[in-house]
Parts: sequence; structure tokens; C-alpha cells
Amino acid sequence: FDLYDKAPIGYCSLDKDGLILEANRAAAKMLGWSRHFLDKKSITDFIVNEDQDVCYFCRTRIFHSKEGASYELRMKNGESSNFWAHLSATSETHINGFPYIRLAIIDISENKKAQEEIKNLNHSLKKKVSSQLQELRQKDVILTRQSNLAQMGEMISMIAHQWRQPLNAISGTAVELSLLNMQGKTSARGIAKSAQYVQDVAQSMSQTIDDFMNFNKETDNDFFSLLGAALKTYSIV
Repeated sequence: FDLYDKAPIGYCSLDKDGLILEANRAAAKMLGWSRHFLDKKSITDFIVNEDQDVCYFCRTRIFHSKEGASYELRMKNGESSNFWAHLSATSETHINGFPYIRLAIIDISENKKAQEEIKNLNHSLKKKVSSQLQELRQKDVILTRQSNLAQMGEMISMIAHQWRQPLNAISGTAVELSLLNMQGKTSARGIAKSAQYVQDVAQSMSQTIDDFMNFNKETDNDFFSLLGAALKTYSIV
């Protein structure tokens, strides 16, 4: 009995109606009342209203199944505060022959507080990670847009470079036709030849745009004709 009374864990005995038959010092201290006050009081009087059903159902199941059970709920410490408790209950038989429940009570308020802090920390970290990922996605979008603009600028610059000579050729052809016309030396054959030349150069300029547009596209045809490229270049010179 001395070990029971001086145990650091709260112990109390309950009858089938949940009335406290006896309680040790630790249990009385946890509940904030004297052991004499606890005598014949219902255990539910010291449980937070929202958790009383948990205690009732567990007590009923233990008496019917004769098996032990463990559960967590909030208990009252006197009239001013509450605490989280881990309850372990076993079915016993009293020396007088009636069944009763031996209840062990452990204050787990610090554990619950730590769990809540960890939960809040995880939630905070999740929000920060989500925010950082969103920020990185936005930066990726901006970088991709800037890269596309830079590539577009480079492509336009290269097209302009590739078009400079064909445009000079077209301009030279126009000047030549104008001079010949002023001198009365134009002919239908010459005009047709110049027109065909301008058309070929314009087609080459159009092909230049297609070449740049298709530069980054995947293709199964890796064949490149150096002779064909040289002939195309020579045709517009």
C-alpha cells in the first residue's frame, strides 16, 4: 500500500459507475483536491466536458471485455486549469469480490505542448517552403521570358545580317533597271531576267526566316549539303 500511495504516477480505483473508491497522493495532486474530497466522486467530474464521452465508452468496454485500454483526454486540475492526461485502465477484482477498474494517470501536458509546437513549426516551414517555391517559379518564368526575348533579339539581328546582302542586291537591280530605262536600253528579256533574279533573292530571304524558325526544332534529318548552301549563297551574290 505504501508503494501505491507514494508512487509518482497517479492511481485511483473506480467502481462500475465510475465513482472513485480510492486515490493515491499523486492522483489527488494532479486533480487539485484532497484525497478525502475525491472519495465517492465521479471520475467524470474531473474530466473536461468535451472528453467525458471518451472516458465513459472506455470504462464500459473494459467492464464488458475485461481487457485493458489506454486513452488520452483532458482533465481538470482544481477549478482553474486543465491538463492533458494519459490514462491506462485495467479490469480487476476487489478482495470483496466485486469488479473495479485500476486507473493510472500520467500528466502528458508537456508532451502535448511539444507536439503542438512541432506541428506549428512544420506548418510554418511548409508555408515558407511553399512561398519559396512560388518565388522560384516566378523567377523561372521571368528568366525564361528574358531568355526568349534575348534569343528573339539575337535571331532578329542574325536575320538582319543575312538580309543585308540580298537587299543590296535587290536595290542594285532596281538601280540598274532605272539606268537602263533612262538610256532606253531596257528590253522585255532583260526586265524578265531582273524580275526573276529579284524573285529568287526574295525567296532566299524567305527561306532564311524559315531556317531560323526551324533552327531549334528536333529533326530526324541531320543531312547538310555544303554544295547546296554554297550554290544558294552564290545565287544571290
